[in-house]
Amino acid sequence: MMIEALIPGERFLLVGQSYGGYLARGLLRNYAGSIEGLFLLCPCVIAEMRDRELPQHQAAICDKELLEELSQAERDEFTSIAVVQTRTAWERYNREIVSALQLADDGFMERIKTAGKYPFSFDTDRIAPFLKPSLILTGRQDSMTGYRDPWKLLEVYPHATFAVLDHAGHNLHMEQEELLGAMVKEWLSRAGNSKLT
Repeated sequence: MMIEALIPGERFLLVGQSYGGYLARGLLRNYAGSIEGLFLLCPCVIAEMRDRELPQHQAAICDKELLEELSQAERDEFTSIAVVQTRTAWERYNREIVSALQLADDGFMERIKTAGKYPFSFDTDRIAPFLKPSLILTGRQDSMTGYRDPWKLLEVYPHATFAVLDHAGHNLHMEQEELLGAMVKEWLSRAGNSKLT
């Protein structure tokens, strides 16, 4: 396993965003004893999109002047996911998301989905409660993974802080950067203090 190869016998914090949140929850099955804290950002809770409980996509802030400057392809891509459609949000989206998507192995991801390997073969939440500090952040307008399905995780994470942030979609880290920073700082503090007890 990659974790054993990279950090054998080490304790660590685990962070997962979107499908990475789904994968992180899968890792708890075998590594809960080594994980000092868990942060799930806009986590995918239900692998299959058709089974998720999702709000409709809507923009909270829209800079029409910016959108007119974008190409049709850029505009369609950005507005399909962005809730805060401002120049600052676009610049981060273009720098961080678009560039990453250009490096993605789409063929590999498609093979995983068509082979039925996108969802785990086991129930990720059929585990003993995870007692370490956790943080679950969701966007009120997140039309990709939503906020209702993640709410159901709280029974598995009794020391989780859970927040639904308004004016935030699946790009919550860009759209509510200050709130995210404050909440992550508090989670890291709890995780650090839990090592002392």
